[in-house]
Amino acid sequence: MNTTESLHIISDPAQAATALSDLRLRLLAGLRTPNSAAGLAASLGLPRQKVNYHVRKLEASGLIRKVGERQARGFTEALMQSRAAAFVVDPDAMGPVNTNSRAIKDRTSSAFLASAAAGVVRDVAKLRRQADASGQRTATLGMEAEVRFRTPEVAKEFSEALTSSVAALIATYHDDEGKPFSLFTGLYQKPRSTHHE
Repeated sequence: MNTTESLHIISDPAQAATALSDLRLRLLAGLRTPNSAAGLAASLGLPRQKVNYHVRKLEASGLIRKVGERQARGFTEALMQSRAAAFVVDPDAMGPVNTNSRAIKDRTSSAFLASAAAGVVRDVAKLRRQADASGQRTATLGMEAEVRFRTPEVAKEFSEALTSSVAALIATYHDDEGKPFSLFTGLYQKPRSTHHE
């Protein structure tokens, strides 16, 4: 049975340290579909012993898992697969140097936006762990859209209208006795794509 997650949030510092090397990231990507260390080495053009070593480290960290076996050249090979199709690192994995948007005064800065977005990842990682422990789903909503503005002035008008609309919705639906939810909105210019994206 395939139990691969669509997304795994790495919260453990040791697990993050294991994953965050160029070679191991390539191995994780190569193991989105089941393969043996030997098959992976052949597809990546790398020495089998080197790949074996890093595959064992990734397995020990829980980032990949054994999903089966196959016979090859008279040997039984373990088939490994990444535990998820994609990975995100929880800011808490950075320990005492992780980010805190409340410490950034300029709410129009890219630093505040990045820090607030990191806070969303941190909170969602905790929610997922709590949901897994309790066997219950958690209520979330995500929206993503692209909007184009002809001028900076129009972008500013949109930002002001968005802020006003969100404030009005909060005023309408907020209940001091209700269950607390966090709301995050962000607006930023899309970066230019690079040739390797």
